[in-house]
Amino acid sequence: MTLSIIIVNHNVRCFLEQCLYSLRAAAVGIDHEVIVVDNASYDDSRQFLPERFPEVRYLWNEQNQGFGRACNQGTRISSGRHILFLNPDTIVPEDCLERCLHHFEQHPAVGALGVRMHNGSGVFLRESKRSFPTPSTAFLKLSGLSALFPQSPLFARYHLGEQDAFQNCEADILAGAFMMLRREAVEATGGFDEHFFMFGEDIDLSWRLRQAGFLNYYLAQTAILHFKGESNRRDTFRHVKYFYGAMTVFVGKHHPGWMRPLLWVGIGLRASATLMRIAMSKMWQWLRLQMAGYVVPQQGALPTLLVSATDTHLAAVSSLLPLRPPRSIERCVPEKLRIRARQDQTGEEPVREWLACPPACRYADVIELLASLPGRYCIRIAAEGSGSLVGSGLAMAVPQS
Repeated sequence: MTLSIIIVNHNVRCFLEQCLYSLRAAAVGIDHEVIVVDNASYDDSRQFLPERFPEVRYLWNEQNQGFGRACNQGTRISSGRHILFLNPDTIVPEDCLERCLHHFEQHPAVGALGVRMHNGSGVFLRESKRSFPTPSTAFLKLSGLSALFPQSPLFARYHLGEQDAFQNCEADILAGAFMMLRREAVEATGGFDEHFFMFGEDIDLSWRLRQAGFLNYYLAQTAILHFKGESNRRDTFRHVKYFYGAMTVFVGKHHPGWMRPLLWVGIGLRASATLMRIAMSKMWQWLRLQMAGYVVPQQGALPTLLVSATDTHLAAVSSLLPLRPPRSIERCVPEKLRIRARQDQTGEEPVREWLACPPACRYADVIELLASLPGRYCIRIAAEGSGSLVGSGLAMAVPQS
């Protein structure tokens, strides 16, 4: 078999459904298998998914095993010459898998491959390509200097800021949201280190691949959407615990010596600052709720809703969309997408909501336009015949007739 696709799910049935629909389109003509490892979801994933995607193999864990361990579970029952670890909150375009497999054929030294990632508004995600977090690089990131100088070859080394996002390049670290590997590379490293429950396991595996003699490569010629963090909200104390705990484990494993205590102190300070920011944000939200009865909200016109969908499917999902007046709907069929994109380059139009319902439009066209106009569109995706609608911070089940 050419390719095994392994997806770890935890309570994100709607996102996973849309991801699986996109994979159906992307894997046409490829000898492949899809394996979903469910980490004890308590939504309706177990009841809903097998009926709609009978071609998928499922592993149903009774406890949350963490990301790395669940990926290793999927690897053990897979049979592909290549293995793709993919997040459920992603959308894969039609040409993505074929391009990646072709690159492996042309470059035997490459052991792992990542792609360009954009969020639901088309903004490039810098974690698509990273360098190894040496002590100096880690200090620049923890101190915030890398964020102040995002394109500096000195200060932004961690995210390879000097490398254009649309140019292919070698990268020490790839993102676990989309990481395709040769099977021999997985076997040579033993897969993910299961000491990492969540976060950091992709950095650890990427670095062990380099140490084993494989090249990691960032392929910018194809891109995916990554709604990012839908199965693990970033504004929670749980997120801080696992994220900074993973950083502590990584430092203890890869940075022995006198630098280790200094990095641990830096991680602790950054974690404390993050916790304080979350606490202040929650307090402000609470105050706003308390004052809601005394403040008259301003009613502004909602922006135009662009629609790429059939009439039948639009009728099915329209109840989930904010269509209250004043609201206009504009059909945006594939041949008009580029015309609309050129009009938007003037910056005169407000950010608009775009409902994309493949195959009325191609996934590749959606991602390409979002990437060319970052921040201009707020994408909503609901594949034809699917039972959900998703977007950044949005996941809804479509009412069934």
